[in-house]
Amino acid sequence: MNQGKRYRVNKQVLFKRAVWLAAILLSAILLFSVYSLVRILKGYRDGRQTYDTLSSAVVATVSPAPSASAAAEETPAPESAPISIDWETLKQTNADVVGWLYCEGTPINYPIVQTDDNEYYLTRGFDRKKNAGGALFLDCRNNINASDENLIVYGHRMKDDSMLGTVPQYAEEDYLLLHPVMYLLTPERNYRVELFACRTVHSEEKYFETCFESKTAFQRYLNKAVEQSYWQPDATPGTDNPTLTLVTCSTYGNANNPRLLLHGVLVPIL
Repeated sequence: MNQGKRYRVNKQVLFKRAVWLAAILLSAILLFSVYSLVRILKGYRDGRQTYDTLSSAVVATVSPAPSASAAAEETPAPESAPISIDWETLKQTNADVVGWLYCEGTPINYPIVQTDDNEYYLTRGFDRKKNAGGALFLDCRNNINASDENLIVYGHRMKDDSMLGTVPQYAEEDYLLLHPVMYLLTPERNYRVELFACRTVHSEEKYFETCFESKTAFQRYLNKAVEQSYWQPDATPGTDNPTLTLVTCSTYGNANNPRLLLHGVLVPIL
């Protein structure tokens, strides 16, 4: 075999090997992608099943009692939460539970947990098992029964709308009009959460204060939240009531780690 022919044969062999290696690489990438997708979908399914089972066991719908007479109708009964929680059963499942967040007509119907580590429940569900959906958790600096001006609850923005996946929709005023209030229930007291601002911020400490040095400082925080909101409330809230701030990942992605904040005034109810 002359040198030119030998060169052509070697070139063909090398080309076939390159094609073979490329096929193996592409197959490996495809298999890994399928595996990753299946794992993600399984995580979504497991998370939904866990919380659906939990909700069925501890959540009951509250029906308002009918008025006894026309005279009674003239004096509205104090507002009560639309659901009730079996706290004893819930705490037996996980003693870290401190509250329950509910928003009628949305997927938001979850327990809130708290530990001294804001990282723990990022990757664990309410059952403490590893799950990418995590759990809703209260900032470790907060005391839900104390006089903190701003309770901060974190949760993932899941693509199947679970956890805080629907919160980014509050950037649209039309969605706010459909779901203007949430409910925060605790073993000691229940609250109606009157939403008043939704904004995107950088992950800087000033946006995540839980306590303020004065009412003036707290009012400045509230004013800024309204000023930066995607829509404007009828009135800027004052400092008489504490607030709840829900925090999730923004739909924007950049090096500043933007976060979406949804703010609401906590109004005590039955």
